[in-house]
Amino acid sequence: MDPVLKPWIALWDYLDGNFWHIWQWARDHLSPADVAWQPVPTVASIGWNLQHLGEMLDYYLTHIFHQGGAVLETLATMRSGSQDEGCFNDLFAIAAYHQQLRPLIGSFL
Repeated sequence: MDPVLKPWIALWDYLDGNFWHIWQWARDHLSPADVAWQPVPTVASIGWNLQHLGEMLDYYLTHIFHQGGAVLETLATMRSGSQDEGCFNDLFAIAAYHQQLRPLIGSFL
């Protein structure tokens, strides 16, 4: 393995593991309404934040690293000025999206 890539792969593995731990905790403890809940309109929900992690990876793979087309056509959380509207409440849809991104990130790294 290229020594320059080793820390990046370790970091990605660490962040990916944290995502799944948080996702599993949310799946076990939160309802869809809880996942989409915002304490005030300007604060993003848990669902929005989990979705955003995937959309950031999707955006970077496509637009920064030029690794093919985006998995999703519209990256709602990546639009400038976009705010959470409570639409990301389905943890299983968020997980399915991340599962599509995992092999793309892994093959890139």
